[in-house]
Amino acid sequence: MLKRLLYLGIGTYVYLLSQLTIILLIVFTGNLHPVLGMDRAAGTSLGYALIIDISLIVLFGIQHSLMSRRSVKEWLRSWLPRPLERAVFCLMASLCLILLIFCWQPIPGYCWKIQSFSLQVCFYFLFFLGWLIMFTATFLINHWDLFGLRQVYLYWRQRPYTALIYRDPFLYKKLRHPLYLGFLIAFWCSPTMSIAHLVFACLMTIYILLGIRWEEQDLIQDFGEIYSEYKGRVPKLFPRV
Repeated sequence: MLKRLLYLGIGTYVYLLSQLTIILLIVFTGNLHPVLGMDRAAGTSLGYALIIDISLIVLFGIQHSLMSRRSVKEWLRSWLPRPLERAVFCLMASLCLILLIFCWQPIPGYCWKIQSFSLQVCFYFLFFLGWLIMFTATFLINHWDLFGLRQVYLYWRQRPYTALIYRDPFLYKKLRHPLYLGFLIAFWCSPTMSIAHLVFACLMTIYILLGIRWEEQDLIQDFGEIYSEYKGRVPKLFPRV
């Protein structure tokens, strides 16, 4: 009983930390706070800032990619309790993002800086729409399983974990990766595109495109012909008109 409560507590803590991290990421990418925004006052040289910022994004990409690989998952299962596997993944991803947000080095200069209030409203509308699409996509595929809360809850209730079955609800009928599309919209739709923001958006876009390729290889292994048919029928990121 004590172990089940401990796992449930760890899973709940990691879930809350993950949601807080997403809120911080929204504030960071949207420059919604003068200290936490990515365009806060610059305090270092251009070269040093680029090295730090690129390193932080690469660190997140390495963590996220390695812990998503089947071989690494199997290695983790050899010593990590199965109910905590997803929670540990979310914990490490959150810590890497928090490190990125608080250690980010601003870079002076802008690609564009929109002055029109109407256009600013349009950009911010698209920015928050992107995050709404992302959150909606998590609930469509099972939000609680994605962040590791379902696993520890089932263990607490002494029920066996059952893998999610293949399905393509709502947004997934129009495109295969609405969650990633939400991220891309949020990262690029900014009324002030600084050099730092451009570096962040470009590198995260490259990582997302690579991540989609790796993820779909795993999905084909998991679901076989069902996902191959879905892949051939539904576009990747942008729905057909």
